[in-house]
Amino acid sequence: MFDKKFITILSIIIGVIVVAGIAVVLVGQKQIVNGVNQTENQTNQQNEVNINQEDQVNSENNEAIDNHQAQQEPDILTSDIDTSDWQTYRDEEYGFEFRYPNLGAELKVNKGGEPRMDPCGHDKCIEYDDQFGHRFSIALNSSDDTYYYDSIIENNRESDSNEEWYITNNDVLFRHFHKEGCGTFLFENGSLNILIGWNCKNVSTETMKALMATWKFL
Repeated sequence: MFDKKFITILSIIIGVIVVAGIAVVLVGQKQIVNGVNQTENQTNQQNEVNINQEDQVNSENNEAIDNHQAQQEPDILTSDIDTSDWQTYRDEEYGFEFRYPNLGAELKVNKGGEPRMDPCGHDKCIEYDDQFGHRFSIALNSSDDTYYYDSIIENNRESDSNEEWYITNNDVLFRHFHKEGCGTFLFENGSLNILIGWNCKNVSTETMKALMATWKFL
C-alpha cells in the first residue's frame, strides 16, 4: 500500500515537473518568437526611417537647387547684332514670334506625327538649315508632361554644363546651358516648354542670343 501511494505521489510530482518544463519551453519559444518579430519590426521601422530621411534629403537638395536658380538674378540680355533686316516668324497657334537671319533659307515647320524624312518628336518643330551650314532647331511641347524638358536640364547639370539665366527686353526669362562652345536655350510660357539648339560649329552663340532678344509672346 505504501509502495503504491509513494509511486502515485512520485508520478504526480514527475507529471507536474514535466508539465512545468513544457510550459517553460513554450514560454521561452514564444518569447524568442516575439523577440525576433520585435527585432524585425524595429529593423523595418528603421529602414522606413532611413528611406524617409533619404527622400527628405533628396527633396531638400532638389529644392535647394531650384531655390538657388529661382533666386539667381538673371542678366539682362543685350546684343550688338543688327536684326532689323532679319525675317520674322510668327506662330499664331502658340502665340509668339521671333526674327532669324535672312541667309536664303526658309524655316521648316513640322508638327509631331507628320510624315517627313526626320520625324518631329515634339508637338511642333521649327528648323532652319541653309546652304552655309547654319542650322538651329526649336522644339515646342505644350502638355503637362515635362519629362523631356526636365531631362534636358538634368543631363546638362550632370555633364557640368554652365548654367546662366537671362531676361530679354520683352520680359522673356530663359536659361542658357553651354559647354565648350555649344549651347541650349530653355524657357517656358504657361504650359508651353521651349527648347532651342543649334549647330555649334557654324552658328555663334551671339547670333542665337540676338535671335532670343527678338523673341516675344503675343
